[in-house]
Amino acid sequence: MEGKNCHSRNGMGRAHCKVKYEYFFGFGGPGNLREIFEIFIRWIESPTWAKEQNIITSLDRFQEWYKSQQEHFEITLDTLDNPGWCLKISLSETKLKDKHFEEISIDREDEDDWVRCYIKNDSFAGYGGPKNLDEILMAFLNWVES
Repeated sequence: MEGKNCHSRNGMGRAHCKVKYEYFFGFGGPGNLREIFEIFIRWIESPTWAKEQNIITSLDRFQEWYKSQQEHFEITLDTLDNPGWCLKISLSETKLKDKHFEEISIDREDEDDWVRCYIKNDSFAGYGGPKNLDEILMAFLNWVES
């Protein structure tokens, strides 16, 4: 897929993905996140990712939550070099800004299996190992829905 573009249209808009300089880029509206992830999974052809059905479930739930919001949330999903995930969600100017969040700090036997979630500077910050994205999303969703 190097240097190529792909476009897909579902009932929620259009997803646009491309690979350039060994980086995968996916663009679309809130209803396209699942589709972009599916394209990415096909691109890397990794059976491990395809089996992570919990990621799809939490992504569906996260997308529905985002779509239902009338407030603006700045959301950033990034990777860590150790490897792992970083999810940041700005809460400034939202009803969640002053809601109490019990910090989460989990270290398991496998050094790649860890999670840290907390609120700092009016933002939710969730960090975790390479297979903990679902757990980070669930921590956020359980908090906002409680």
